[in-house]
Amino acid sequence: MFRKLKWLFGVIMLGVLLGFAAPVQAADTGANFTVSPAAYPSEQVGGDLGYFQLKVNPNQTGSVGIKIQNYGATDQSFTITPTKATTSEGGQIDYAPTKRKLDRSAKHNLTQILSKKQTVTVPAKTTKTVTFTYQIPKKGFKGMLLGGFYVYSNTRKTGTNSNVTNRFAMTIGISMSQDSPHRLAPKLKMGSAKTANHGDNLTAVAKLRNVQPTYFRGMRIQTMVTKPGHQKVLYRQHTTNGSMAPTSNFNYTMNVGQKITTPGRYLAHITVKARGKTWHFNRPFTISATTATKQITHVNRWGAVWWLWAIIIVLILAIVGGFFYWLGARKKR
Repeated sequence: MFRKLKWLFGVIMLGVLLGFAAPVQAADTGANFTVSPAAYPSEQVGGDLGYFQLKVNPNQTGSVGIKIQNYGATDQSFTITPTKATTSEGGQIDYAPTKRKLDRSAKHNLTQILSKKQTVTVPAKTTKTVTFTYQIPKKGFKGMLLGGFYVYSNTRKTGTNSNVTNRFAMTIGISMSQDSPHRLAPKLKMGSAKTANHGDNLTAVAKLRNVQPTYFRGMRIQTMVTKPGHQKVLYRQHTTNGSMAPTSNFNYTMNVGQKITTPGRYLAHITVKARGKTWHFNRPFTISATTATKQITHVNRWGAVWWLWAIIIVLILAIVGGFFYWLGARKKR
């Protein structure tokens, strides 16, 4: 059990390291290495930000450098992969490598502009700079291209327990634009809503699309579900502090099964706010009898389980209470 807990802790730590919400300089002493931008190119805007923010021109070529410092006592191997920023299913900008595609509205991809991934070895107690080149399209591009350099340690770090192995990764962000990165306002669209059983949970899902090449943060989503033509709210959901990468999308999930288990037609009223703008979407969806039955079975099963646990707890308390009562009565005798 102890070994499993240590392995789980290692996985959680790795998840924390990979879950950057913004392009920042990355460092973690437990990993025995740090990554940071090398000398900033002349195209850098905003000074020493800890990430690359470049203002470029059509058909321009250039390069950027990633500095890897190995604090460990042994050599370490690293793979550095240029990535495009996408939006995770949780509605957050994601800089990690993924098979997730950009929205169909995307005209350009940062990974097509940057040179390919590299694998290097950094000797112990030394620093190495890895250089990537870029080639801007001849006709340039509109808005912003956003992504990162994902630095992954191929060297296993084994803890005191030889069965526990950790790997570490860090990301340095990069953005490219030809003018002000916030000149374009976001433009959101939403696809149709469909129901699905995710595991044992009944959900309604609609694809939210940012069709402009600009990113934003502080997104708020307010959802109310009613029957068509009725005002009574059957389900509410509120999401705050969301973010979206340029020309990206994600599946906005409504956990309607928490409140709704009856088959029929429903209407989701969805309001999205970001960068001072507001969008309203009304998306109908239908819960089939089959889908509802699965959800009801799940709710009833867990209800039965909780009742069983409640009975067990009451019995345990009764036994413990009876034991102490018997012990007290015995002392009086």
